[in-house]
Order: sequence, then structure tokens, then C-alpha cells
Amino acid sequence: MANCMIKSINIAVTNKCNLKCIMCDIWKEEPKIDASLDIVKRIFQSKCLDKEVDISLTGGEPFLYKNLSGLTKLILKKKADSLKTVTTNGVLTKKILNYLEEFRSSLPEGFSLNISLDGININDAQRGKSLDNILKTITLVKEKFPLVDIKIKFTITPVNYFDLIPTYNFCKENDLDFRIKLVEYAENYTNRIEKRKFKFDFETRKRIAKDLSRMYKEKIKYDKTDSKFVSNTFNFLLGKMPPLSCKTPFERIFIMPNKDIYSCIHFPKIGNLDESSLDEIWNSEKAEAIRKEINENKCNKCVSYHGWV
Repeated sequence: MANCMIKSINIAVTNKCNLKCIMCDIWKEEPKIDASLDIVKRIFQSKCLDKEVDISLTGGEPFLYKNLSGLTKLILKKKADSLKTVTTNGVLTKKILNYLEEFRSSLPEGFSLNISLDGININDAQRGKSLDNILKTITLVKEKFPLVDIKIKFTITPVNYFDLIPTYNFCKENDLDFRIKLVEYAENYTNRIEKRKFKFDFETRKRIAKDLSRMYKEKIKYDKTDSKFVSNTFNFLLGKMPPLSCKTPFERIFIMPNKDIYSCIHFPKIGNLDESSLDEIWNSEKAEAIRKEINENKCNKCVSYHGWV
């Protein structure tokens, strides 16, 4: 039996999406599936949850999920301080504002709205026409819900890498938390259909590394956790990242809309909630095999906010 507890849960509430991002093919998936509300019951029946477990909602686009309000109510009822993040492409402004208004008094301290913005100048080339709506959403959320922490997530690709510093500066000027993510190939999540891998040539890698180095020197002054991630990304790009210990399979799960469970999206699924309880899945041979592999060989499959120690 695993001697580790689940500290973080990501729930992909739907595979519906209203954008056609070039680095993701969730929008192509069929059939379209919305997560069942009984996922929450099954999660909180588990004995392997850490008492401080946090939950993040993502998609697809979560604001296309018809039961987002109901799912949120269930989560907050089960554990009032557990919902930490909703990640969105930021396009559905009215739905986002209505959601924040509905839960204005019940969202826990530390809750953040994560908005994907892939360039203050080039976003639309990567995500489709969405920049105007994203900026509108950011403006209105800051105006109407000043206590909601907005985190901007910038996915670095060969299409938008040169917009990294301008977007970083935009976030500084507007008091927005800026987080980067290097584009990755995830055949269990964002790349199920099209086996497309993004490649950076040497000169592009050097340019990104230079910009990350510039960011790192600033961010280390006030955000040591994120500056470590930026530093790791810098080394990863330059081929200097050795296999490291990773906490992900020891403390996190990712739940898909069809109830498939992953302890890491870069490894095979470890079970399905329609077939087994979460305790059985978390302590299964499949889950233990992944943890054993990490213990013995470590990992450098990705650059992640939540993995390396």
C-alpha cells in the first residue's frame, strides 16, 4: 500500500473547448464529455486524501461545463477551503463574471483564476481570435473582484517565444502574476489525436533561455518557488536538465471527464472511478509501479510547477 497521501487534485471537468489552440487537440475530441457530479462524492470518500488537499478545475474550457456551479458547490460543501484554482482561456467573460459573483463570499482565501494568455501581441496566432476577450475579462475581474488572484499562464512555443518579455512586462505593469509553461507533448491529455511535437531550433532555445534568465534575475527577488521553475526551464531548454526526483506520482492525481485517473499525464492511467474506488486506484500495482520507476530512475519528461524536489 502506498504510504503517501493525495495533496492535489486536478479535475478536467469537460473536453469541450471554444478555441482551437495549435498545441492542443482537446477541441477535436469526440464524444464531448462532461464530468459527473458524483466525482466529488467519490473523491471525498477516499481515505488517502491529505487533510490539506487542494483541488483545481480545468478542461477543455471549464466555463463550457454545464454543471460548473453544481460541482463547485459540492466541493465547497465537502471542504470549504479546498478549491484553489480554475484555469480558463478567459474568453467567456460573462460566464466567468457570473461564476465569481455567485461564489463571491464562499471562494477560499488563496483562490486564483488562471487565464491562458500566450502573448500580448501574438496570442491570436497561437490560440485563435481571443485576445480582446481575454483582456476584457482581466480588466473586469480586477475591477469587480479585486480579491481574486489572477494568474497569467503563458505557454512557450516556437510561435510566440519572442513575445515572452513583452507579456511579462504587461503583467508587471498590471499587477498580474505571470507563469510560464514550456509547450509539451502529452498524448494522454492535450495531444490524444494529433501526435504533434513542437521543436525549438538552437537559436530559438538560446533566445528563450536568454529571456528566461532575465526574468529569473527579477523573479528570484520575490518568488523563490517560481524562480526555481524558471531556472529549471532554462536548463531544460539547453539540455542541461538531469533526471530529478519528482513528487507528482506521490501526491497528485489528474481526473479526466470520463473518470480516468492519472498520477502523471506522462505515464499510463492508473484506474477509472467507475471501476474502482480512489483508494484502490491510488494503492494499485499500476500506481506503485510508476512511483517505483521514479524512485529508481528519477525523471526529466517535462518541466513542471509541481514535480521536482
